[in-house]
Amino acid sequence: MLGRLADLLDRPGLYRLWQAPFAEHKFAPVLAHGDLRGVRRVLDVACGPGTNAHHFANASYVGMDLNRRYVVEAGRSKGRRII
Repeated sequence: MLGRLADLLDRPGLYRLWQAPFAEHKFAPVLAHGDLRGVRRVLDVACGPGTNAHHFANASYVGMDLNRRYVVEAGRSKGRRII
């Protein structure tokens, strides 16, 4: 069962659906404790399919993730540098 769940979550679209209800809630502490408008550079480790990239629209953004599918999706959909 866990193997099958991992296989499903390996797909960026399903991951995004699964995370959508929680993504902004999980990022809320970052927003509460800092003004992101002054951020110039971001290294987003374990970026997934670019879930938080939109918060750093004015920054030089590099995301990285072990899941190659997520990296490809994030780079394609967000137009950001993902490795």
